Amino acid sequence: MITADRDKIFRRIHDKFLMGENIVLGMDYSTGVKRVDKAEYYEQIQHPDKMIVLETYVSEQQLENLEAIFPTWLAGEKVWAKDGTKPADIRGYGDKLYKCVQTHTTQIDWTPDVTPALWTGFSTEEFPQWVQPTGAQDAYNIGDKVTYNGLHYQSLINSNVWAPGVYGWSQI
Repeated sequence: MITADRDKIFRRIHDKFLMGENIVLGMDYSTGVKRVDKAEYYEQIQHPDKMIVLETYVSEQQLENLEAIFPTWLAGEKVWAKDGTKPADIRGYGDKLYKCVQTHTTQIDWTPDVTPALWTGFSTEEFPQWVQPTGAQDAYNIGDKVTYNGLHYQSLINSNVWAPGVYGWSQI
């Protein structure tokens, strides 16, 4: 396996296909077929979404541009959970958005819809619908906002797994 430099991904030179941050020589990711391959067939480019930081509410006008803002999930890509210096990577998969909750290299059988330890649903709404957390990886944190039973709430605590109105929430 070859790993790209930080904040870069590999792109196939002949067709400009984006491969992700890790590649395995001899593997055609689009078909899963082994083939003759060389490192010279790829170039490193700036990761297209590393320039984007989204930490606030997205307006209705911006929703039209979400596909450009949030790249599609790809197998073989290094994705990052939130740390002290940058927000978590967000990827589109199917018709939903997912936020990385654990830094990892994606693989074909670890899609966001089936790996809650790696991904959690992400909403561009200011008050998304509350969803019962499945564990620490998708618990609500201080400042998170939700809608529950038609009312708006904000979390007062980190690692909040309780329903609004039970504990750790303030109605807004």
